[in-house]
Amino acid sequence: MTTSISKRMRRGISIALLSTLLAAPAAQARLDEGARDAGRPQQTVHVVDSGGFSWADAGIGAGAALAAIAVAGGAGHVLRRGSVPAHS
Repeated sequence: MTTSISKRMRRGISIALLSTLLAAPAAQARLDEGARDAGRPQQTVHVVDSGGFSWADAGIGAGAALAAIAVAGGAGHVLRRGSVPAHS
């Protein structure tokens, strides 16, 4: 019975991780504005370069990387722990 629960847990964690990895690029997808605004006059956009390093963006990226490492490490620990027999 415990083997069945262990296999279910492994499958559930694997599916959750896979769906997270597949959903991330879809969440960043953007609509092509040119297709929707084909009949409208074009607007001029002036971009000003800040010229500096964005510490806020670096912090967000580092936090996301640490979270991904923690999730992967936790999943690896759970999967490995379930496959090793207990010593009595």
